[in-house]
Amino acid sequence: MKKILSIAAAIVMLFVMCVPSFAMTMTTDVPYEHTVTITYNEGGYVLLEGRLCASGTQVKINRFGEINLSAVNESGYKVKSVTVNGVDVTDQFVDGNLVISNITTDVYVNFTFEKADCNKTALDGTVYLGKDELPDADMSFDFGSIETKTDENGDYYVAEIAEGRHIVSIYKDGEALAHLTFVIEFTDEVDEPTLRLAADNTQVVQVPYGTEVIHLNFYIIDDDGDGIPDQDPSVTDPNNPNIDPDGDPDYDNPYYPGDDDNDGNNGNDYDGSQFGDYDNDGGIIDLDKPSVIVPGADIPNTFAELAQNPFFYIGIMGFSFFFIILLLFKRRKDEDEEETVETEG
Repeated sequence: MKKILSIAAAIVMLFVMCVPSFAMTMTTDVPYEHTVTITYNEGGYVLLEGRLCASGTQVKINRFGEINLSAVNESGYKVKSVTVNGVDVTDQFVDGNLVISNITTDVYVNFTFEKADCNKTALDGTVYLGKDELPDADMSFDFGSIETKTDENGDYYVAEIAEGRHIVSIYKDGEALAHLTFVIEFTDEVDEPTLRLAADNTQVVQVPYGTEVIHLNFYIIDDDGDGIPDQDPSVTDPNNPNIDPDGDPDYDNPYYPGDDDNDGNNGNDYDGSQFGDYDNDGGIIDLDKPSVIVPGADIPNTFAELAQNPFFYIGIMGFSFFFIILLLFKRRKDEDEEETVETEG
């Protein structure tokens, strides 16, 4: 009997001890979105997903999501540093662009611009709408810091533009046709202007140091030739930040992958990659005739580099010619002196 009572008591105690364990529920509140705060000082502009944002802008990003930030410098300025939650990530800021991925916490991004001597060059070329030149069009670079206009042949000229990321807005009769992004990079890695793509598919124009003029053509894509750009310029307008200030639950997320027109649908959106518009801004740029480069602007630091410069050989030939003339002149002078001595003798 005692044995039965002991077993029953053990069962009761086991039941009593298990009840609290089942009653206790461990919960973890994992946020499904995080706040990204973007700040910067004077000297430039920061764009979020291609849209100009004011310093202090805050946006909600889904957990494990990413954001794409770019910067456009004011004339005479450059980006000194970029920090994310206090950590310097300037080395990740390449071609004027920074991508922050796998976001799992609130993020604070700060850009610091500083005055600096920048490499500069001139631009000229032609603007096209489809296959046709675009005459009498207004061009605004970097939010109005540079203004120019195409002539009757669609040709334009910019006297001075600095290295870095740029945005050119093209208008005809007051109507926006395109907002195109490109990067100018001075480098000693190329001997002539060359095009490449940045990580965000923006076209980068690599030019040698000493390049005085870059010949760039801008093509606004109009594949069907109806005179209307294939890409709606309002979609890529950097002056219209597509950020919801009121937390509207019906707001279309501008960071939804593939939803270029922010209609909540990632199908049937404009895709200009087939025309070379890999960043889907509605246009592409192309290098025209050879750009004007000042030879020797980048002083070679080795004899091998010096020997590759044609002016090195021209200098040697010129010096040799001068030396030969000098020898002939001295020889003539010596002969004249000898004749004078013989005459006097």
